[in-house]
Amino acid sequence: NAAGGGAGGSASASASGDAAGAVGGSTAHAVQAQPIDPLVRSAMVPSAVVTAQLESLQCANFEAAFDWNSQQNKTRLTSAAKFETIVRGSSFAVLLEEGVAVEVSQPGGDGD
Repeated sequence: NAAGGGAGGSASASASGDAAGAVGGSTAHAVQAQPIDPLVRSAMVPSAVVTAQLESLQCANFEAAFDWNSQQNKTRLTSAAKFETIVRGSSFAVLLEEGVAVEVSQPGGDGD
């Protein structure tokens, strides 16, 4: 995932202050309020999972962003609070900045 080390596939995200991206800017994003159904998540292409996690991060909804992690990353990270600490204290913090646009891509695909 964007800040957790993989979505179970090989999607990636890059951020910049002026790039035209699928996520970012000042537009409010609807964020999943309920836990993500593992069956729904497993049916999604990796770039869609990364995009959903990035939307959660743009809203500083660390519970939802943590929930988008793979089960292996959830086990490794242990909690949404620890995930937040990691994101805020690392190079991933750029994902929380207002006005940052993020482009999600998937090798061999068009982003979805």
